[in-house]
Amino acid sequence: MNCLHLCNDYLGSKVHTLLYRHLEKLNVRQTVFVPLRQGKEQKASTHDYFHSERTTVVFSSILKHYHRVFFRQKVNYLYDSLTSQLDVREFDIVSASTLYSDGFLAFKLNEQFKLPYIVAVRSSDVDVFMRVRPDLVRILHKILNSAKQIIFISKGVRNKFFDRIGDNESYRLKSRIIHNGIDNFWLDNRHHSLTTLPKRLLYVGSLIKRKNIDRTIRAVLALNQKHGMALSLGIVGDGGYFSKKVRSYASRFPEINYFGLIQDKNELKTIYRQHDIFIMPSYRETFGLVYVEALTQGLSLIIGRGEGVDGMFDEVAVKVNPFSVKAIENGILTALTAHNAAEIEKVDLVAFNWADIGKDYFELLKLYKDEK
Repeated sequence: MNCLHLCNDYLGSKVHTLLYRHLEKLNVRQTVFVPLRQGKEQKASTHDYFHSERTTVVFSSILKHYHRVFFRQKVNYLYDSLTSQLDVREFDIVSASTLYSDGFLAFKLNEQFKLPYIVAVRSSDVDVFMRVRPDLVRILHKILNSAKQIIFISKGVRNKFFDRIGDNESYRLKSRIIHNGIDNFWLDNRHHSLTTLPKRLLYVGSLIKRKNIDRTIRAVLALNQKHGMALSLGIVGDGGYFSKKVRSYASRFPEINYFGLIQDKNELKTIYRQHDIFIMPSYRETFGLVYVEALTQGLSLIIGRGEGVDGMFDEVAVKVNPFSVKAIENGILTALTAHNAAEIEKVDLVAFNWADIGKDYFELLKLYKDEK
């Protein structure tokens, strides 16, 4: 099998590389086509991307700034770049990692070369494109109607998608959920908390706006000040403006502990085990692997309602409105009393093993590869 992956966010997310590694183990020949944006040239040249005997990564010509606005021009530009570098007729099937940017490119290849394709739907597709680009609705339906299979990364993304698009039976019939996986390190090192009075909260992730670290900090501080509680919040991560803001909070309030960016898994494992509740009430969240990592180390969850892993771990997760500090405060209070180590221990995390996820994708690709 020879698969062409269209991967819009290859430089920004490790999940794609992990998937491609496991597909290669199943003897899939792969070419990954990556759109290259202005300012990312150095990252592309130094990125530790997956490149082997059976897997090749190919970057597009550098996109222009105006391509952010002119969607059709962007996809036509990428189409020309792809077809000038690759002999598309060599491929059996195409896998598009996003609905719009990758999906429309897959549709154009299908239209010209009759290449079957599957397409994944992520939070950015639903919360950004479907919301702010209603002018692309005809393109959206072209992509979905021609796709062999529609993959949702989480139940929350699927629910939001059908809430926006309406209940389309045809799309439902050819859709399925395949989660992202986590590093085997976490599955091999599961830990069960013995804490009975949880007071230590932890955040792990990029310090960007939609992850809601600012509201989370304000909620913890408000509870300590209003109720004389002794909550602490550990923060792992970095990221521009909010990194400076977190440092400022940590310098003024002893209950805010900023660890900075930690990439060593053993060090991060130790930090997880020093805390009781994982809190990341983000919005526009496709999945959030850190939620699953936290569960492997015995932490319960506070998550954004309708986002990411909502609907998957209801017995150990408190859902909150991510846009309200008061709602996050109430969510923390609920989590303090609902924390149940026995329930966390029972959570089945087998579905997040990359080896099994790779096999799911492999069977899907194999199913449609002969329909060229």
